[in-house]
Amino acid sequence: MKKLGLFEVYVSGELVHSTNDEEDALDKIQDLALQYYESGHPDPSTIEYVRHGETQSVPDGESIH
Repeated sequence: MKKLGLFEVYVSGELVHSTNDEEDALDKIQDLALQYYESGHPDPSTIEYVRHGETQSVPDGESIH
């Protein structure tokens, strides 16, 4: 099941990723964690994950109209 809504990822207050798919947003955070492990940046304390409004779960492969 995917969760759809509006999900944003910020680094040091700057929007670096915006999507309507929570899994996609969490993948971006994982990419930032790997980047930190490899290079020391961005500092994890500067990463913010924001979920706006209500989310709706839908089975994988389906869409909402």
